[in-house]
Amino acid sequence: MKEKHPLTINKVETAWIECLNTRPEGEDRTKEILAACMECVRVCEEHYGENNLHLIRPLYTAYTATIHDTQEAKNAVSQKMIDLQVDDKSIQDNQYIYKSQIVDIIMRIATGLTQQTLIEVMVHLQRLYEVQCEYCEGDQAHPFLEEAVSVQASFLERIQRYD
Repeated sequence: MKEKHPLTINKVETAWIECLNTRPEGEDRTKEILAACMECVRVCEEHYGENNLHLIRPLYTAYTATIHDTQEAKNAVSQKMIDLQVDDKSIQDNQYIYKSQIVDIIMRIATGLTQQTLIEVMVHLQRLYEVQCEYCEGDQAHPFLEEAVSVQASFLERIQRYD
């Protein structure tokens, strides 16, 4: 039997996830999407190993699928992304990890802003921008910064801070 390449399998799973996204929101849809995402992760782990850069994108997709799931599920996928290593070094500087942090910030903003949340979001957005600038070797016009800047601008507009 011919072995299937993980990129082919993941392409099919990604198409399935897109199809599932057309269904009305609900617990069943969320579970099916998360199962498809975790299948992509499993296939990549099986083919590339449990500690490989190829896992970042499927893990990011799984992370976004857990947004409406329990905090426990979200933390488990997030931790798996954070724990990834290449050449015995943690993959802390990766655009998908930054994107997951941006998604998390957006969700915190959407749930309502208390004084405490407001301060936490401001600090987190500033820190995220700074580490992304460092990741982009100081190039403040780098396209990777677009999402962080956009979210920060929307947040500041929402709290009516224009200074």
